[in-house]
Amino acid sequence: MLFDTPLLDVAANTPVASTSSGPPGAGGSAKKRRRSSSNHADAATGASNGTAPAAGAGEINLDKLLKKMKDAEGGAGGKAAGGAAAPKRAKEGKPGKKAKVDDAPVPAPAPQKKDAAPAPAPEAAREPKRSKKERKAAKAGSPAAPRAQEQPASPAPAPYARAAAQVAPPTRHAAPSQVVTASTSTGSTKAGSVQDKLRAQLAGGKFRMLNETLYTTSGDEAYSLMQEDGAFDDYHIGFRSQAATWPVHPLALIAQSLLASLAPNSLIADFGCGDAALARVLCPSATAAPGLPPIPSLKVTAKQAKQKQLKVVSFDLVSQSSYVVQAECSSVPLPGGTAGGEIVDAVVCCLSLMGTDWIRMVREAKRVLKDGGVLKIAEVTSRITNIDDFVKLVSALGFSLSHKDDSNTHFILFDFQKKSGAEGIEDAGKADERTRKAATLLNPCIYKRR
Repeated sequence: MLFDTPLLDVAANTPVASTSSGPPGAGGSAKKRRRSSSNHADAATGASNGTAPAAGAGEINLDKLLKKMKDAEGGAGGKAAGGAAAPKRAKEGKPGKKAKVDDAPVPAPAPQKKDAAPAPAPEAAREPKRSKKERKAAKAGSPAAPRAQEQPASPAPAPYARAAAQVAPPTRHAAPSQVVTASTSTGSTKAGSVQDKLRAQLAGGKFRMLNETLYTTSGDEAYSLMQEDGAFDDYHIGFRSQAATWPVHPLALIAQSLLASLAPNSLIADFGCGDAALARVLCPSATAAPGLPPIPSLKVTAKQAKQKQLKVVSFDLVSQSSYVVQAECSSVPLPGGTAGGEIVDAVVCCLSLMGTDWIRMVREAKRVLKDGGVLKIAEVTSRITNIDDFVKLVSALGFSLSHKDDSNTHFILFDFQKKSGAEGIEDAGKADERTRKAATLLNPCIYKRR
């Protein structure tokens, strides 16, 4: 023996449960070290020599040892079938590890079949799977954030899951309402009126600036100015607001005169047409042109226009519809001149003699007009410095005055007729002198600054 321990030296005839043989788990500890075979030999030798210790001491110590084992197992170490004590289970949490006894290992539990599904846990006892963060918080003792869904719903079959994903509406951002409602508060009403007044002043300032430039520059410079973005619209918006205050629109008087004097199917050229109001009234179309402003009241009925079937070709510095041909009105794309290919029956210059070289427009009207054709001019009365000098100058270009209407307080209207033959030819030697003279006969129409 390595150690002389009297408690472990038991007499051979003492009824002690064997720890080295017998059925598995007959009372031995799973962690107990296996005895050496020399111990049994020494015990047998001692018994034969009569030197073994008392049997009662060995029995008492074994009872204490068995009691401790039973207490550790929680009373689960009762007798197994056949009268043998139940074996001590392996360490909890490691069911696959084999427990060692004195002579034979404790058999591991039988493995389950692969096809057999694990028994589902009761719904109340089922614990949701925790994330790594929650597990760390639970181990540290700090309260974890509440889970959004403690018990996730059972996953739906794949087809239904796809259908649910398709039915779910996409997230959309609400667009701001485009409807402007009037405010009932006095403060906001005052603020709105101030803003409207500022906008009106700004638009009026643009119109006055453009208007003054058009009257004080040449036709070529005016053409370049109107090509700038928004300039044409800014000018004509201001012009329409001014025309709304006139007692009568001069274009209405011209339209009525043309319907009364021209033969059916006559061709009219409108120089400086603006929104092409004359063409839209005298040549009504079945389909209205989109984006054009409303036509001013020219007091012409559709029945009258249909009876005459007049044709109107319109020219201006900018074209915004199919009614208008873009051109500088001192050079329009129409045949005419000395070759005798003139095709126009009437030319209209309604408030369009604006540039300092306005005489070039009158000469262009003569070029495209037929012999005996009509030139109708409407101008602001206050612009003309001398009406007689104005009439003499136009007549020297190859026209004769047929009618003058100065009954209106704002405008004066002239009807000139193109002379034929040698009388209709301008003296080329005096052309430059007449051009300089023309710049002094019409003053620029400049609105007062506010």
